[in-house]
Amino acid sequence: MSFPPSPFTALVDFVASSDDAPPLRAAFGTPRERLVARTPAEVRGVLDAAMAHARAGRWCVGAVRYEAAKAFDAACEVHEPDGVLASFSVHDEPLPWAKLVASRAHILSEMAVGVAGPERSRRLAVLREQILSAGWNSALREIDAQLVR
Repeated sequence: MSFPPSPFTALVDFVASSDDAPPLRAAFGTPRERLVARTPAEVRGVLDAAMAHARAGRWCVGAVRYEAAKAFDAACEVHEPDGVLASFSVHDEPLPWAKLVASRAHILSEMAVGVAGPERSRRLAVLREQILSAGWNSALREIDAQLVR
C-alpha cells in the first residue's frame, strides 16, 4: 500500500489530559517560519523566539536534542553536536484533524498502536518502508538512517 505525498509538515496527537477532556489532535501545513539552532550559542535564542511566538498565539512544533544541554550548562558532558540542536516550525493555526483523516494519512499512527512483540516490529518495519518509499519528507530518511545504525 502506498500513500500520496502528505500536505502536512507536523502532526500532534496527544491523549486526553483528563477523563472529561478531549485528546489534542492537530495537523500543520507549511510553517510561517522555521527556527533552527545549530550551535549551543543559538539554542536559547531559538527557544526565546518560540516562546514569543507561542505567547502571541501561534503554534510552535519542534524538538530540542539532548546535546543542546551545553547551551544551559557548559559543564554538561554530551556528544559533540553533529547537526541541528533545536528546531521549531511556527504556525498561525492548526489544520482541522478531519482533513488529516480524509487524507488517509492517519493510518500511519494506527498501524502499530495496541500491538506488541514481533507483530509490532513487523508493522513498524512496514510503516518505515512506506514512509521512505512515499517520499513524505527527506528528513525522515535521515532519521531512519540514524535509527538503524
